[in-house]
Amino acid sequence: MSTSLQHPCHKHALILRELSQSCRIRCYLCNLYFHGPTYCGITFNCESCQFDLHPECALETLSAVEAGAGAVSTIEHFAHDHPLTLSHLKKKIKFDCHVCKQPPEGLTYCCRICKEFVLHKSCAELPSELAHIFHPQHPLVLLPEASSNYLYCSVCHKRSEGFTYHCAECHFYLDKECALKKATVKHQRHEHSLVYFQRSTTEHLQCNSCGRSCNVDLYRCLLCNYNIHYDCLPLPPTVQHECHLYHPLVLFDKFVSGRPDDQWCDYCEEIRNPDHGVYRCAECWYTVHIECVIPTVDLEPNGMQPTGNQPALDKLDSDIASLKETIEVMEKNLKETREKLEALKLKRQMELSKA
Repeated sequence: MSTSLQHPCHKHALILRELSQSCRIRCYLCNLYFHGPTYCGITFNCESCQFDLHPECALETLSAVEAGAGAVSTIEHFAHDHPLTLSHLKKKIKFDCHVCKQPPEGLTYCCRICKEFVLHKSCAELPSELAHIFHPQHPLVLLPEASSNYLYCSVCHKRSEGFTYHCAECHFYLDKECALKKATVKHQRHEHSLVYFQRSTTEHLQCNSCGRSCNVDLYRCLLCNYNIHYDCLPLPPTVQHECHLYHPLVLFDKFVSGRPDDQWCDYCEEIRNPDHGVYRCAECWYTVHIECVIPTVDLEPNGMQPTGNQPALDKLDSDIASLKETIEVMEKNLKETREKLEALKLKRQMELSKA
């Protein structure tokens, strides 16, 4: 460990000094006291300013700034009036991060004036406006304060008490966890990329591949209400099918023969999307929809019928389910807003009675 360093949070060089057993000082970055026997009995100190840093705080924050990881020693944040200083918290404090309402540990930004305002580094770096795959119609604006004490995320339906991304026009809300999700899988059965969810709290989701309940370990397309189990993702690279007994059919991400707007399935003789995956015979150019070879929904014991050959009904069912989810979230948020309105009315009446 170097015996001196120039830290961005202080104008003078800091010297590594040994602490006496009785010495008790406070770290400028994490605001915690420490004394001689702790942290090997050493501190990075500016003697003329009586300025001290835990060795771990000093090195972790300096490393984050110098490593080019996007960290700076001081930031201005739109949700707070004072500058925030880069800190390194080693244990939980009694104040939660103002963005995600989770205990702050590791690299954080803290207000040296208010003491109680703290943000995870990752939370502080959230953009104030966001274009997101879950709501491509409009940009989402980060709300530092909700219209009520909490809201429900329009995607996961979980209660959110922290900062929330919001589309005022559509009454669409997105919590931090869902805002950080990105499309990670392009599946041959669906035109849009899919996003992974470890668990979904949305009721009655159904796997578009096997037809069974689909709420754990799944990929989703929110726009189309398309859901598929992780285990249902793989498609066989080749299949033998009664529609083409002569040769095996090979899986292709896409196949275009002739004009893109004149692509047909040789089995059902319906038009097909040239950007979607297909099964094709490499020798005969016999090309079919994936769902014509592998049914989209298997027959279930409860009498559910395959829907792979009913694209119009599938689209309507997806639109209906999507609107139901939207209405459910809007109703929850409207209820919370009404409760807050009634509380404000009651407070106003009490103020009038005092007059």
